Amino acid sequence: MSTTIMIIRHAEKPYGDHQGVTPKGNDDKDSLIVTGWQRAGALASLFDARLPLAETVLPVPAALYASDPEKLPNGDGSHSKRPLQTITPLADKLGLEVNLSFAKGEEAQLAATLAGLSGHVLVAWQHESILAIATPLMGSSTGLPTAWPDNRFDVVWVFQRTALGKPFTFRQVCQNLLAGDSNTPI
Repeated sequence: MSTTIMIIRHAEKPYGDHQGVTPKGNDDKDSLIVTGWQRAGALASLFDARLPLAETVLPVPAALYASDPEKLPNGDGSHSKRPLQTITPLADKLGLEVNLSFAKGEEAQLAATLAGLSGHVLVAWQHESILAIATPLMGSSTGLPTAWPDNRFDVVWVFQRTALGKPFTFRQVCQNLLAGDSNTPI
């Protein structure tokens, strides 16, 4: 069976005067800003093939992963709720639970788990650690961007293979969901 692993950065986070807010509208530095909540809702349509925004280039995920905001391995990790908040609307729409088995700092373990899966999987993560997931999937960093820019929330990294044990290929898909989204991959 083929495998597609899609990785996105969490949606927009607090900066300057833009405060993060919980789903109930309370200020929270570890949550998405309003634009991030808009992206989270739009992603639910992008990854649901039954809806008009869905592109045939992105399959509907059967499993969802996000970093656990409560788990802090070895004092590393992150209390950020943003990866989970980013894919919760999609999880609700598809009737899936988000797997929170891994925290920021456990990218190698997550990559090993992902490499053993088949089917379609979506991962939402902190941008500064996405390469630590992508590199083991590909076997090296050759062909991957060297970093995920701080100002980009609008790209999907797609890793595909035809069968377990086969190598992954890599491509990028621009989301084009919100005003200001770029048509240029990273």
